Amino acid sequence: MKILKLSIIALAALLTLSSCDFVRHIFGKPTSAELKALSEAQAAAAEIPAAEPLPEPEPEPEVSPVKYNVDKLPHRFYVVVGAFKDHSNADKLSARLQKEKYEVTDIYFKDGFKAVALYPSDSYKQALDRLNTLWDIEYLPYDLWVYDTTTHIHE
Repeated sequence: MKILKLSIIALAALLTLSSCDFVRHIFGKPTSAELKALSEAQAAAAEIPAAEPLPEPEPEPEVSPVKYNVDKLPHRFYVVVGAFKDHSNADKLSARLQKEKYEVTDIYFKDGFKAVALYPSDSYKQALDRLNTLWDIEYLPYDLWVYDTTTHIHE
């Protein structure tokens, strides 16, 4: 028992006589030397001049809207069953559809693609309903879509 009391007193004296750095080091906290170095680094960083502000961006010039001739396509909506960069592939699909008595419309896009379209319509709902009737045709691609001519991406 005396040894236990003596050990506790020795430990208390050791902790009292030693600095807080010993305890802080044991618990993984920064010591006084580390805190001093950190405060010096922060003071040095405060002395660095701030960067100059960026100049204001110039306003973009106004672009007047371009008017496109939409008279080439008399209806607003078309069900597109294929769009091809190689126009011969579009011609093959058009021929096959015409052979099966579909009314085919070729749409030429400004990026060079040629689209094969069916079912011209002025109603989006009607075009969508007609698109849903085409899912069962095996040779048509799976990515059928409705083209709205008001987007003006055709020639």
